[in-house]
Amino acid sequence: MQLAPTQSGENLAWISTALSYVFSWALLMPIAVIVGGKLTSQVMRLQAGSRSILRIVVPPVIDVRATDDEVIFGFSGFIIMLLTIGLPFGHRVYDLFRLQYGIDPGAFNSLCVMSSFANVLLAMILFLFSRLRRAANNPRQLEYEKKISELPKIRPGENE
Repeated sequence: MQLAPTQSGENLAWISTALSYVFSWALLMPIAVIVGGKLTSQVMRLQAGSRSILRIVVPPVIDVRATDDEVIFGFSGFIIMLLTIGLPFGHRVYDLFRLQYGIDPGAFNSLCVMSSFANVLLAMILFLFSRLRRAANNPRQLEYEKKISELPKIRPGENE
């Protein structure tokens, strides 16, 4: 099916707008904040009694939630990555998206995407190193975690 030139251009504009929304601070950043915060809170704890909740729901695909320390760690990591990447490399990140990926999400959205990825990557590295260090310091930890994972998963309402 061939589209008329004006229809084709409008369709491409709509697809570009949709992609820039998905890869923007409006959706990707909160998910990265949640994932990065969840990973970091497995390694570090805060003493402050925060009552924060961040939840992203895109039915029926996504339903993720962060609470308390997870929100604080996630937002802190994102802001640190945004400044670390944005100040020295801001224009280069924007050019990377525009030239290499062929989409133009805008300068700020490009920085948000890159900061989101960097936040999750840094949190994952921190999480993996802490697991390796914990296992090296306590050889019985691996045996304990293996036994826990072998236990049958009991769902609420099954054994009532």
